[in-house]
Amino acid sequence: MVIKKAESELELHKVTSLILDLQQAHSDQYPNLFRDYGDHAHYELLSKQLDTEEDHQRLLDGRDMFLYFAEEDNMVGCALVQDRKRKNEFAFIDSEQLFVTCFIIDEAYRNKGIGKQCFSLLQSWAKERGYKRIELSVSHDNNSAIGLYESAGFKKEMMYMSCEI
Repeated sequence: MVIKKAESELELHKVTSLILDLQQAHSDQYPNLFRDYGDHAHYELLSKQLDTEEDHQRLLDGRDMFLYFAEEDNMVGCALVQDRKRKNEFAFIDSEQLFVTCFIIDEAYRNKGIGKQCFSLLQSWAKERGYKRIELSVSHDNNSAIGLYESAGFKKEMMYMSCEI
């Protein structure tokens, strides 16, 4: 298993397919958080329209990256990671951290230990680049994901809450 940065059109298309699966899985359960894009072509069209210049710059600068996990030539999972270095912020310690905003394993590869292996690769990748911490958020009732994250060494620290207004 290897971890790579998605850069080619084909790699980004495959990552987009996995992210669409994640969107569709959550759009029914969390309609206030996730859009239902319908099909792949519609998702790609909308994702290009919703990109901002700042989004593109973050990708170009390497502050945001689509990483993928591959077993031989098969993309088995992906993660959108963001560089979140915090310095001298009130109430927070200085931190060189990576934030995982999206992590998904292809359905055909789930429940086979691959998610844990992918997080092990991600942790090594982040450590090699000087990060001291990885953070992520997860739906409070996504027990399978929570179990994976805990088995990969993540601990619950804070609870994220929201209120519709």
